[in-house]
Amino acid sequence: MASIQDVQELQKNPHQLAHLIPNDVNAVLEDVAFAMNKMERIAKAEEKKQRNQEQGKRKKTLLKLEYIDAKSCSTVNNY
Repeated sequence: MASIQDVQELQKNPHQLAHLIPNDVNAVLEDVAFAMNKMERIAKAEEKKQRNQEQGKRKKTLLKLEYIDAKSCSTVNNY
């Protein structure tokens, strides 16, 4: 099985594949494809997490603004 360093090296120098594992190039390619797929899925999950955090902050701010607005309207109506 290829290591993360092997995957990074392959990304930098794809033409130098033979030195990674001399016995089975197909196994290396499968391992690299698997690792790259995992890295892509992790990156997408991080993006989704960041997006959800930003949306949560926006919703929280809107709720605060609605609360302030409702509070200020109720004090105006009392006069």
